[in-house]
Amino acid sequence: MHDHYRSGTLWLTTMMERFAPIGDTHLLVGLYGVSGSGKSTVMKILGLVNKALTVHTKDSTRKPGTNEDDLRCISEDEFRANEANGVYELIYYKYGNYYGIRRDQLRDAFECRSIHCIIIRDITALQILKRRYRLRALYFHADPETAVEHIRRRDREDPEQRLLRLREEYKEFIDHNTLFDHVIVNFWDVNNALLQLQRLFELWDRQQRLI
Repeated sequence: MHDHYRSGTLWLTTMMERFAPIGDTHLLVGLYGVSGSGKSTVMKILGLVNKALTVHTKDSTRKPGTNEDDLRCISEDEFRANEANGVYELIYYKYGNYYGIRRDQLRDAFECRSIHCIIIRDITALQILKRRYRLRALYFHADPETAVEHIRRRDREDPEQRLLRLREEYKEFIDHNTLFDHVIVNFWDVNNALLQLQRLFELWDRQQRLI
């Protein structure tokens, strides 16, 4: 049996009754923030200069063509088959689509002792991973005054619907602010956000090696 969690209209499923934790990680980082706050962009750039960093590619039932680099869009049938075969450590449902965090990528990160980053858009999923592993949680904060215009330029979704989601996700951060280890401030200054992250990773890396 899976554990089921309900938060509003969100369903989240974990495999905790079927699987023990895969292992311990050198550094597992969960990234949370409103859509368009720069999570994927910053991770993509940082990965080019830090070879010890890996970014988790989640499976998702979202339509192909979405601009997130951390997603592999698959059919719902394939997703369900993967779930039945134990491919996913954790599954969450958000805005009409399923997202699966893959056990094979976590296992590879643990074995290689890499800095493994997972972009997570569900607060309950982040809470579960933080309880299950020694995960560091980061919140990406972007300028709310310019976020909507920034997203409108890159996304065809209805701006009003997107604004509602931005407000919902920001409220989740406010309501669960103690969950986060650090806030990355990204007022569309990517270089500054990169510097903040690099310094945090270096600090956490040193701390982890002492454990």
